[in-house]
Amino acid sequence: MTGVRRIGAGTTALQFARAAMVAAGIIASGLLAPTGTAQAQLLCNGCTPDQYQAMADIYADAPGTILVYDVRNAQLTGWRGVKDRETGDMHVESTAVPTATMTAYLNILHLVTTQRGDAWVTLTPDLPPGPGPYYGYNPLNGYGSFNAYDIVRSANINNTIGNLLASGLRGHTGNTSFDNAVGTLVSFLMAGIIPETNEIRINVVIVWKDGSKSVYTVNSGMQAEYQSGKSVDPSGNPIPEANTVNDPSDATFAGREMHFGNDTDLFGWVERMRLFGVPITGMQTHRIACVRIGNGPLSCKYI
Repeated sequence: MTGVRRIGAGTTALQFARAAMVAAGIIASGLLAPTGTAQAQLLCNGCTPDQYQAMADIYADAPGTILVYDVRNAQLTGWRGVKDRETGDMHVESTAVPTATMTAYLNILHLVTTQRGDAWVTLTPDLPPGPGPYYGYNPLNGYGSFNAYDIVRSANINNTIGNLLASGLRGHTGNTSFDNAVGTLVSFLMAGIIPETNEIRINVVIVWKDGSKSVYTVNSGMQAEYQSGKSVDPSGNPIPEANTVNDPSDATFAGREMHFGNDTDLFGWVERMRLFGVPITGMQTHRIACVRIGNGPLSCKYI
């Protein structure tokens, strides 16, 4: 990291801007990426273009692209350090911010400056995301053959979908190092630690093509957590999971009736219940009622 150069004869307008920023304490707003990322993310709130460059110039020795962002003016600029051939000094030159990165930044910026707490978005594989401008593209494109049962059956598929949802918020440029740095910036914004922003969580409801649903929550740590007990089958019934079936304090099924629109939904649900040791008694119909007496096991029957 370079220090601030001395101001004297021949001082440029950029150097004056840098000196003014130092005097005003603006550079204290800089946030460097954690070790392992190639970029620096620097906040210059309410700044001018000259001040963006002046701040980036202070970190001209930082490897990779330097991102300077401005919450108040909704700006994001990119810079890279270059060495002056005559003096050997490091300075920065402007570099383009990829469209996917700018879209991801503006989407999250709008969210954290206008909402607080929980935001909701619906994704269906291979369809445009909505509502809400949280994803610039659909990270589940190509996963149209999956459904909610696949998520509850396979930890690997569950983790894959979660990683796609989290990484989708940072945009996708194909440059892993750059995308990771943008992910760090998005994390700062979602945590509400930047002035004029609010802490936010994004709840993603996945509506699979068969009509079943899964729910994930993306937190400021850029991790998508699967919400166990929130998955439903195409008929709208909760899908049995270990915690909802075996936990005596869980009321997902106790005292509830399930209605199935077809044999496929019925057989899939019954198979899951039997997996957890819950037989379905009575003559088969498309309606099932479950009860739990005290802290005893769940029992279900056709009605």
